Amino acid sequence: MLTALGCGLAADWVIWLSNSANSRYFLSSACVTAVVIVALLFRLFATRPMVRNYILGTIFAVPAIQFWMGTDFRWNAAPWDGPWFKIVLPEKRAIEPNPYLTVGPQTNSFTAPFLARRSGLVNFSGGYTLGAEGANGARVTSLIHRYGPPWHALACAST
Repeated sequence: MLTALGCGLAADWVIWLSNSANSRYFLSSACVTAVVIVALLFRLFATRPMVRNYILGTIFAVPAIQFWMGTDFRWNAAPWDGPWFKIVLPEKRAIEPNPYLTVGPQTNSFTAPFLARRSGLVNFSGGYTLGAEGANGARVTSLIHRYGPPWHALACAST
């Protein structure tokens, strides 16, 4: 069984490397790899359980130490506590619901918690466009009819 699993893993490894070598496509095979490694350790060190246990302990301890040492900050050296985004809006925008047109490839939906309740975000250009037609057409149309002409554009700038 272990030999068949190892051969299948080796074939999958070769196919993965020849197709993309993108790590996210190997996640399911990485789970199988972990099972194969543990099974090999148990088989190779069947007569020396102390060596096997030290190796397994090291395998589990190294990621735990990396998480302990490396998770004080996020990707940009900002601490985990406090706000992740520094959003500055006029007070009127936080109280008065309005539809907001967003421009750009991103939806800027991370600004939604800072806007007034029942406000809407409509991205009319970019990767996730919403129009009167399509899956969200009824929602966009209701925003247009509810709030009328004074629309506001929302643009986000990073610092």
